[in-house]
Amino acid sequence: MKNIDLAPMLTEPRRLVLPNPWAGHIPFAAWLIHQIRPRILVELGTHTGNSYCAFCQSIEEASSMTKAFAVDTWQGDSHAGRYDDSVYDQLRAYHDPLYGRFSKLLRKTFDQALDDFAPGSVDLLHIDGLHTYEAVQHDFETWLPKLSGRGVVLFHDTCVFRDDFGVHRLWQELVQRYPGFNFTHSNGLGVLLVGVDRSPALSAMAEGVDSPHWKLMSTLFARLGAEFELRLTNQFLAGRCEHLTEAIDARDTKSLQLYAVIDRSDKESARLYEALNSKDAMVSELYKAVAEQHATHERDAALERHNYDQIIASLSAELQDMLESKSWQITRPLRGVRRVTDRWIVAARSSLPKRALDMLRHQLRRHGVVGVLRRVPYYLREMRARPGLLSRGGVIAHAPEFLSAADMRRELRLHPELLKTPPLHPQAAVSVVVPTLNAGQEFGWLLQKLFSQKGIGRIEVVVVDSGSQDGTVQVAKKAGCVVLEILPSEFSHSYARNRGADAATGDYLLFMVQDAYPIGDYWMAGMLQFLQDHVSDKVVAASCAEYSRSDSDVMYDSMIHTHYQFLGCLHYDRIGELREQGHASLRSQGQLSDVSCMIGREIFQRYRYRGDYAEDLDLGIRLIQEGYRVAMLASVKVIHSHNRPAYYYLKRSFVDVVFLVELFPDFDYGHIDSQSGLFVGILSIAAHLSRWMDSPMPSDGQDAPTMLKRLSCEWRSRFARIDTRGLLHLGDVRLDAWLQQFRQQQASVLGRKLAEPEAKEAQRFLDAFLGRLDHFAHFVQQAYGPSSEGLAKELRQAIVKIFGSAAGSALAFMYLDVSAQHCNGDITAARSIYFDLKAGI
Repeated sequence: MKNIDLAPMLTEPRRLVLPNPWAGHIPFAAWLIHQIRPRILVELGTHTGNSYCAFCQSIEEASSMTKAFAVDTWQGDSHAGRYDDSVYDQLRAYHDPLYGRFSKLLRKTFDQALDDFAPGSVDLLHIDGLHTYEAVQHDFETWLPKLSGRGVVLFHDTCVFRDDFGVHRLWQELVQRYPGFNFTHSNGLGVLLVGVDRSPALSAMAEGVDSPHWKLMSTLFARLGAEFELRLTNQFLAGRCEHLTEAIDARDTKSLQLYAVIDRSDKESARLYEALNSKDAMVSELYKAVAEQHATHERDAALERHNYDQIIASLSAELQDMLESKSWQITRPLRGVRRVTDRWIVAARSSLPKRALDMLRHQLRRHGVVGVLRRVPYYLREMRARPGLLSRGGVIAHAPEFLSAADMRRELRLHPELLKTPPLHPQAAVSVVVPTLNAGQEFGWLLQKLFSQKGIGRIEVVVVDSGSQDGTVQVAKKAGCVVLEILPSEFSHSYARNRGADAATGDYLLFMVQDAYPIGDYWMAGMLQFLQDHVSDKVVAASCAEYSRSDSDVMYDSMIHTHYQFLGCLHYDRIGELREQGHASLRSQGQLSDVSCMIGREIFQRYRYRGDYAEDLDLGIRLIQEGYRVAMLASVKVIHSHNRPAYYYLKRSFVDVVFLVELFPDFDYGHIDSQSGLFVGILSIAAHLSRWMDSPMPSDGQDAPTMLKRLSCEWRSRFARIDTRGLLHLGDVRLDAWLQQFRQQQASVLGRKLAEPEAKEAQRFLDAFLGRLDHFAHFVQQAYGPSSEGLAKELRQAIVKIFGSAAGSALAFMYLDVSAQHCNGDITAARSIYFDLKAGI
């Protein structure tokens, strides 16, 4: 390593473009080309071309005989973002005149390009495509046969641990099989020596990764590369500054125009004051006339009352004469008989047989004789479940939703569109804060709906964008929004919203998401009216409940139905306040939702959002703990929902439990007695469900609730038999892959007979899964009628999502118990599951 020629690393790159992370590795790229002089170089994932142009420049300067190939679709992916053809066109215009004689841009997928290269022909392979673990593993394994005996593989982003980036996981696996070394700067660059004919310089670096000389070399590469990263960062900031300067100039111009308007307004105000003084004199005259009319009315009323008193006295005298007459006394027995007869008639009309007969007539008219006979089991079951149907109390007194309703302050309000006089706030200014990332086509419709809201004096929309590539920023600017652009690495839910609040100028802040759609033209005014109506109650923030979109999945519908029942805002507006410090009370009373949350700007700036998760709940709890109140509104709502895969519910349930336990010391969860028993229980139910998913759907015409109850009853005995064999096929590719990997990791447990504690733990997980299924069936019974083929398919998907949710919660219980040493288990396995399921939520 001490005799390595370091001069090539001082090469000045001819082309530097955003994004900037790879720029930090350009000195090493130049040195590497001079060192190994590859015969064929292939780069998988080129984007704007920072790395590839650096390779090409070094090939030219080293006079190497290298043939270079860049493979990319130039359409983007979920990590790089989506972009149009301009990225490819700009790179090609630069590349072809300079490097076209030895380099070629292949616009293909990585798999399509495999046929262009002979086995054992590639000396240097750079993998920088989609960075999920599955994608980068696939790229390495499919291209490994193409590598020569001198083969070297570069992996970018080996030090990125957020979201679903998985390069770091694959790198840790590969360095157990091949020598290599890893640079930790600029998101990380792993250098893997897969060939047997290795460069002495690279071998020396791989062998000496812990030596002082290696640390000196890696520091030197990092510092040289930092200059290029800094240039690009400065370029980005310079562009931002230019944009801000233009915005300031435009604002100054607008200010001058406003000053002129204010001057004209002052003159108009003076004229209006003169007219007002004239009207005040007219009002005084009217007051005098009204006073005179009132006095006349009082005199007439007194005379009328005197006349009524005389009439009442005359009628009272006549009544007394009638009561004292002989005819009234003689007919007294007849009146007694009439009263007894009336009581018998009333009792007969309200008797149990009479009500039962009335109900029978109603059912016969509705269903006919045959229909009533078929429904006899249902009537008997409902009689047992609803004993108040024929009692004097009536149905309402026995409805379970009334018996279990939370004790909360609530009121019944109409949507502002239904009021005779809609709410008007001409002096109010509301700033809507919306974080965005590739918001899509509907975002323009949302902005149009926000700016067209009525009843608000001034509406401002602040968009905080974290790297959209689909034109979101341009749409926002064209619509007249205030746009803040932040780096993707800077984004968190709290940071983005706090930045937007700092840039807002309205009296009230309204936090929203990019895919929630307001209902009605007075929606915003209705939220503001609620806050102003309850100022004396110390209500300082309000959120809206949701209506599901038409493409929402059944599982999400069930979850928000349960959630809003728990919050007490399913049918009524709910005002929450501090009642006790227990977690259930704090969550139900303090919940706010960033789907739509209105709060005064002054009070928000005192508390602000904090943390990376559930920042809205955290804010609501802090507000009620300070003596304020917060509201969840059912009278005004937004259209918002999701259709997410089962793998999401696995991860989300895991994170929810861990978060709640960390936030609430009194949060009680289901403890785990056997880690291995839980693992076996999860995999056994996954295998049983896979076999059920592969079976045909029943065609017996059962309605959805009946089908779900039948499945729950059957599975309680069938799924109790432990069986983890067979293909794991639940219809969600990512969940299936995770379960398959999970089963491989637990191979030692699956091959033996379970001890009694393990078997009990597996049974407990089955009980938890079926308990969730029964709860879901209760919701379906309320919400859906006869079954159909489409509904049956949705229910199948929902059952898999229920399994994912149950598994995520149980794994969170396990992680918490093993970490706290409440349960014996493999702490390494527990932490591995924690980092895997927490990533990307």
